[in-house]
Amino acid sequence: MKILISEHARERIKQREISQIEVYATVKSPQTSDESYKNRILLRRNFGSKTLEVIIKVEDSCIIIISAYYLV
Repeated sequence: MKILISEHARERIKQREISQIEVYATVKSPQTSDESYKNRILLRRNFGSKTLEVIIKVEDSCIIIISAYYLV
């Protein structure tokens, strides 16, 4: 499935200094996954002492990354 990063997500990933490698790793192999509103999905993966949460939505045959952030 094709993975696209929204402009909003691009800005937030850069602003929050999150590695795109970690974002893609979370999307491809999340440790947990929860459904959210508006058919969005919350994916989480641990990287050391941090937990990265990536918000995605699936449209047609694409995964669209909406945002990403570390949980405190």
